[in-house]
Amino acid sequence: MLVYIAGPYRAEGPEAVAANVARARDVAVKLLREGYHVICPHTMTHGMEFYPGLDDQTFLRNGLEQLRVCDAVVMLPGWRNSQGSIEEHGSAMAWGTRIYEWPERPARREGTE
Repeated sequence: MLVYIAGPYRAEGPEAVAANVARARDVAVKLLREGYHVICPHTMTHGMEFYPGLDDQTFLRNGLEQLRVCDAVVMLPGWRNSQGSIEEHGSAMAWGTRIYEWPERPARREGTE
């Protein structure tokens, strides 16, 4: 089962951004240990916002394309305060992707991926 991690990235200052990334990474690690396959955009693009020619919409489009192929999305605490996470949630709803709020996660059946 492929699970997308959605939650706030942007924050006031680099330490707060790093805390958001660490939170997403910790959830991704827990899910990986439980046997899920995980897409964690926080860790995949962290720091790329400082490169010229990349804006928030680029990252959102990239994330939504990844989310499109996922079986489920896990929403991290604070997601309702993140415009990107709100858009991820809305897209997941429109596509019929299962949505969970951490610490909820999809049920795993024995012997299934």
